[in-house]
Formats: sequence, C-alpha cells, structure tokens
Amino acid sequence: SLRWAKKPKYECNCSIDKIWRTLKLLPQNDIESIVNSNDGCPLEVKCEYCATNYCIELHEISNTLLKKDK
Repeated sequence: SLRWAKKPKYECNCSIDKIWRTLKLLPQNDIESIVNSNDGCPLEVKCEYCATNYCIELHEISNTLLKKDK
C-alpha cells in the first residue's frame, strides 16, 4: 500500500516571454498586418489552458519586431 496519496496538480507555465517568442515566429507581413489592423488597440492574447490574458501595445510590437535595417 502507498504511504501517501498524491493528487495531480495542473500548473500552466505560460508567460509574456512565450507570447513574444510566438510573435517572433510569425512572418514579417503577418506582424505588419497585426500592427496595422488593430486600430491602435493593444494586442490581446489569451492562454487556452489557464485563461490568463496578456496585452501587448502595438508600438512595442512595432519597435521590437518591425525594426528595419538601414
């Protein structure tokens, strides 16, 4: 017999860093489309597992991911 019983515990390991890594995987034209089509509203991303909402300002996306090499 078991000395103790363990109950399964779910912990989501989502984070804003994972959202940024996912955005970096998108093609450049898709990122431009996101920035141009949101009418200045922040990008909202919701984790499908734990329902945590993340907001990223469009200017942050533009400044970080749409830097043009001169």
